[in-house]
Amino acid sequence: ITFPAIFISSAFILLMTKSLPRPRRSGVATAWLGVSLLLIGTRIYATHIEPHHLQTRVIDIYSTKVSEPLTILHLSDIQSAGIGSWEAQVFENIRRLKPDLILYTGDLLQPLGGATVDSELPKLAALFATVKPPLGIYAVEGESDTAVVDLPPGELGGIHFLQSEDL
Repeated sequence: ITFPAIFISSAFILLMTKSLPRPRRSGVATAWLGVSLLLIGTRIYATHIEPHHLQTRVIDIYSTKVSEPLTILHLSDIQSAGIGSWEAQVFENIRRLKPDLILYTGDLLQPLGGATVDSELPKLAALFATVKPPLGIYAVEGESDTAVVDLPPGELGGIHFLQSEDL
């Protein structure tokens, strides 16, 4: 938000000043306004569109080493600012898939505003606890997981963080 405001202000100041010839001033000011619009668009996409874009891909892999069908669900980067109806909907979709095993590759929470890891983790753990895959839920630490990686699975809805260990 700050950078678009700086670019927009600078563009208008540049248009008012006589330091450059008029065609050059207009070109630079237009470029700055364009950059500010791109930054605003990126911010809107990153905060209001992409976080609500659930991607589900089904990939069938066949192996002679597996005798029965096995559903593995890979999750990554929930990075929720606060656990709410969107996350509940995601976990409804997860339950519908009935995974045998869940692999989570980091970054559970990234609380914003009044939300904290302490306020949001129990909500997320409760959602994970509703899934109950027969082979378990295993995770590796992401950059935002330092506060939760050492917690027992019971406090994490059954998530077992793997830290250089064998199963």
